[in-house]
Amino acid sequence: MPRGELLSNMESHDVFLFPSLRYGGGAVVIEAMAAGKPVVCLDTGGPGMHITDDWGFKIIPRSPRDAVLELASALE
Repeated sequence: MPRGELLSNMESHDVFLFPSLRYGGGAVVIEAMAAGKPVVCLDTGGPGMHITDDWGFKIIPRSPRDAVLELASALE
């Protein structure tokens, strides 16, 4: 998806959910924050380093089951 289309699409949403366990960078999370979207992500790698309580929720991936439950709770 072209970047302009992505940013336009992102504006029509309330939150940016990024549950990736292995993505080490954080650029996509920064893009969401720049668009003013709160972020819900796993507390791993780059994405986990960028998110503070002011910008969203970081979920520690203890187990797949716990991660899913905590991601759902953060979205609520």
